[in-house]
Amino acid sequence: MEISEVAHRQIDIDSMQVERLQAFVRNGKASESELSQQRATLANSRLLATQADNNTRLAILTLTQLLELPTPDGFSVVRPDLPVMSASDFSSAAIAANIPSPEVIYAEALGIKPEIAAQQLKLKGTEHSIKIARAGYYPTLSLSGGMGTNYYTTSGFKSDNFSTQLRNNFSQYIGLNLNIPIFNRFQTRNSIRTAKIQRENQQLQLDNTKKTLYQEIQKVYYNTLNALSKEQSSLEAVKNTQTAFNLMQAKYENGKATITEFNESKNTYLKSESELVQARYENLYQHALLEFYRGKDLTF
Repeated sequence: MEISEVAHRQIDIDSMQVERLQAFVRNGKASESELSQQRATLANSRLLATQADNNTRLAILTLTQLLELPTPDGFSVVRPDLPVMSASDFSSAAIAANIPSPEVIYAEALGIKPEIAAQQLKLKGTEHSIKIARAGYYPTLSLSGGMGTNYYTTSGFKSDNFSTQLRNNFSQYIGLNLNIPIFNRFQTRNSIRTAKIQRENQQLQLDNTKKTLYQEIQKVYYNTLNALSKEQSSLEAVKNTQTAFNLMQAKYENGKATITEFNESKNTYLKSESELVQARYENLYQHALLEFYRGKDLTF
């Protein structure tokens, strides 16, 4: 959307030059050839603006598809209010105040990132596995009990009735069983060793997850510094190319520069504006990533 606006500003500039040359042609101060060249430049600017508008519509379509919306109709994007950066915003003190070091961000991320918490819980689970395995060395005492009765008959002999037999044959018991482990072919020892190996593997997994997290934070941190530097350079480029274009426009309107020189200066200026727009959003994106690792809301 920002780049589309830059492209439409180019149309405004070329349209004013066409109107100026048309007046000069009527007064005999410019040729039809110069007017035709300027009209061709205006047509090319309109083509670029059309392409930029199409890119905007395609970008909105892609976004609505990612959001699984049925149609892009009625969908719009509220652009963030990007502050205009000044030279003081790019000073070392300002950067240090606004961007914490990777170590500070990493310390914050350790307490909130779910992948770290998951690995830590798994490590605690392996400690319990070791305790469970060591339980094989301890004696066990078990309590058991039961009750029952029965009924039977023998062919050819008289038997007591059913209820009498159930009452007379009723029995019950209770018992204690003490099991003292002496030797189980090193099964307990091997189980403990296996559990300890699992704990060491899980510790390595946790360390690796922490290392990966720190590397990601480092990458985002230096990408943020690069984005700041790029925006600073782009801002300076816009100021310089705008000054150069204003001078070239004055020379062109006074007949001291050709249309080719004017168009080259204009294109350089508008290109620097487009690059500044991209640099600002890249800077915004990298700052948002830092806030993500710090566990803060991604609001613009």
